[in-house]
Amino acid sequence: PSWFSPKVAMSYVGCQLLTILLSYGQILIMSTYLGLRGSWSPFQLPPTERFTLLRSCDMTYIGPTGQLVNLSGVCTMNYNYIFEKLYIFLYFLYMFLIIVSSIQFLLQILLVISPGLRAQWIIWQYGMELRSESELKRILGYPQFLLFMLIFNNSTDELYVRTLIKLLIDLRRRESIDIPSELHIDLEEENTTT
Repeated sequence: PSWFSPKVAMSYVGCQLLTILLSYGQILIMSTYLGLRGSWSPFQLPPTERFTLLRSCDMTYIGPTGQLVNLSGVCTMNYNYIFEKLYIFLYFLYMFLIIVSSIQFLLQILLVISPGLRAQWIIWQYGMELRSESELKRILGYPQFLLFMLIFNNSTDELYVRTLIKLLIDLRRRESIDIPSELHIDLEEENTTT
């Protein structure tokens, strides 16, 4: 359909790239907040010395005679233990998101470039039995592939999607027919015959 254009498909690929950049940005924001910006790379294991558990501290209080008393000691910073674990968890979570998003982005780039891979993806993923892969290559541009994926992932009846693909192939063979209106008519006829 005309409303699912190549511009929309490329926006989808752009959003895939944005997920990588956002995860990397989160790591940079955390490291800047902790003062690690210049001395540390986000792809190294995060330093934990920023979260010291023991620290020397001075406390001043008014003693029993009414005079100021200074005490020096070692303070335990229990919350830093929790902050350290939280920081390490978030660091590895964002690194995991970067890796998964990069794999997804590369897969989408391959699907944009290769019509044969799109056809093989549908045959492999959804168990379509077609006479030839070239039939799918002719009807599936990348925008139509994304539309098909959305329809298939939201459809409860796998038979309906298989019928849809076979109808699209048959209609494409008769090049003069407008696919959306003919598809709508054929599906209505099929529903009335069953």
